[in-house]
Amino acid sequence: MTKTKKRFLFYGFLVIFLLGTCVTILYAQGYKYDFTRSAFVKTGALSLKTNIDADVYINDKYAGPTSFFGSTFRMDRLLPGIYVVKIEKVGFSSWTKKITISEGFVSDFSHIMLLPNGGSDNKAMKLEIVENNNNFTAEMRLITNAKNQKKILRIPGLSDYYFKEGSILKITDNSDEIHITTIADEIVGYSLSPDKDKIAWWNNNELYIYWIRSPSYYNRLVGTNELLSRYSTTIESAGWFRDSDHVLVNVGSNKIVEVDTRGGINIVTL
Repeated sequence: MTKTKKRFLFYGFLVIFLLGTCVTILYAQGYKYDFTRSAFVKTGALSLKTNIDADVYINDKYAGPTSFFGSTFRMDRLLPGIYVVKIEKVGFSSWTKKITISEGFVSDFSHIMLLPNGGSDNKAMKLEIVENNNNFTAEMRLITNAKNQKKILRIPGLSDYYFKEGSILKITDNSDEIHITTIADEIVGYSLSPDKDKIAWWNNNELYIYWIRSPSYYNRLVGTNELLSRYSTTIESAGWFRDSDHVLVNVGSNKIVEVDTRGGINIVTL
């Protein structure tokens, strides 16, 4: 072998080695080659947690089951973009969202609730819902009476929030000044979440969430009202269901509405 060929092979292997090293480093730092962009891009991840074990599908392809312990699912190294994620279990309601994966971030959905469609679990849930609706109706009477008598009610668990004549008010006392802010008007009923981070409130046909504190996944919601759902029939009662992330609404039929609006809202009609 001539000296020229040896030199050519040496530099050829050196280039291959350096390219391989660069690719390995990029891979270790979370980068992946995107053929549509013809470039290396930083990947993101998806994290899910359900109330029961279930199967996960991403863009109509089976991605795997949730873990046996904790019913969690995680997929790393996803290219940035929008993915259709569906969670299913035989005999239960399904959950679907269009989830945006961003470079270097984990898209986390940790309050996913699947509900039984039949069997003993469904019967127990229906009894639970009847009891909840009775409690919600009793709370509605207190609110209606206060509204008719023009009384001011302090929302239990909150020092600055009050209900007066169909409005939620925030009243703060700063030194010598009292500031009154109207949070919402024309309210029929309201319910404070168990974590005290948000207030579900509604008029005759619309359900809203007022964010006292922003959720971990989006810090721009604090102090805003977010429309969750609108109905053609009157809302008879509403309140929180099992946690601080789902609202039970009675509009003649019972509906479980999730409060996380990212990628679409899942509503289960019972």
